[in-house]
Amino acid sequence: MSSSEWDHTHGKQAPDEEYESIPWDALVRSSGPDWRRIANLVALMVSVAAVSTLVVRTMWPAGTSTPEPTPDAVARPETVEPIDQAPPPTVAPAPPAEADLRALDPSSNERTVAAYAEWYAAEFFTIDASSRWIDPVTGSDPAAAVPSEALRYVESVTAIEVAQVALDRHDVTVVIRSLSAAGISSGYRRDPPLAVVVSVVLTPEGLRVEDFPRPATVPVLTLQSRGPLEPAFDPVATDAVLAMVRDLGLEPSEPFSVTREPDGATRVALLVVDAVGVRWPIAVVVDPDGTIRE
Repeated sequence: MSSSEWDHTHGKQAPDEEYESIPWDALVRSSGPDWRRIANLVALMVSVAAVSTLVVRTMWPAGTSTPEPTPDAVARPETVEPIDQAPPPTVAPAPPAEADLRALDPSSNERTVAAYAEWYAAEFFTIDASSRWIDPVTGSDPAAAVPSEALRYVESVTAIEVAQVALDRHDVTVVIRSLSAAGISSGYRRDPPLAVVVSVVLTPEGLRVEDFPRPATVPVLTLQSRGPLEPAFDPVATDAVLAMVRDLGLEPSEPFSVTREPDGATRVALLVVDAVGVRWPIAVVVDPDGTIRE
């Protein structure tokens, strides 16, 4: 039969068909890898990774673990009206505030004030040819018109009372012991105790004396009367006191009184003599176990 085939269905001959010649190797799938497709896939994956990284960095900046809240979720601060500030003062500093003064330790404050008053009194009453007293009101020396050759040396100043008369003021009563002489060629003699009141005020610059000292009554120094005690014979207590006095560099006398205290301790009273020959009485209490009481 020729290239035309018979159409069995209709009983007629089918038209002739021509077949194109195709190489056999084109119809068989290659067994090797398709490098072009692999390269395209790799390029696509790299592009997707780059786009994903860019999107993540845009939505979540570096250094933050959570996205920033939306403007509606952020609480808006209340509007605060500006406060007009007063210009800095141009006058002298104001006195210490009451709250600051009350915050001070009273006992520490009194010790400081007392020490300041003692120092002032020692300087004020030490008198020589160069001494000057300047009146805080007039600014002049009231003793300049009345010269004197008298001299005074202050031995000690002791504060015996501190009274707070205001938040920033204390009146300090001091007792002064001194030696004085009628002139340079005269010998010094012991003066009677002198008591004065020194008013100390607290200022922004520190402690200051308000005015000249004013005289006060000198207190009387007396020993409290304890009444008679029962005599006692206690050689252990007496020997302990004599040994203690000698250890201190003093020369003891024989006790002139040995008595029994209400709590059972022994009181030993005797005279002692120091290195320059001055003597004075002392009293020492010894506990029943032989311990000298401080």
